Amino acid sequence: MYIHRYDFSLCKKLLKRKLLLIVMVIAHNKTTARKLNE
Repeated sequence: MYIHRYDFSLCKKLLKRKLLLIVMVIAHNKTTARKLNE
């Protein structure tokens, strides 16, 4: 049970990092798209 809980918290951290990366990529794509449209 303790090991499972630790793995769960680790998964949460990894998911947060992945979400941050995805958000950053989307934001970057939006800014580049805006520059191309101008």
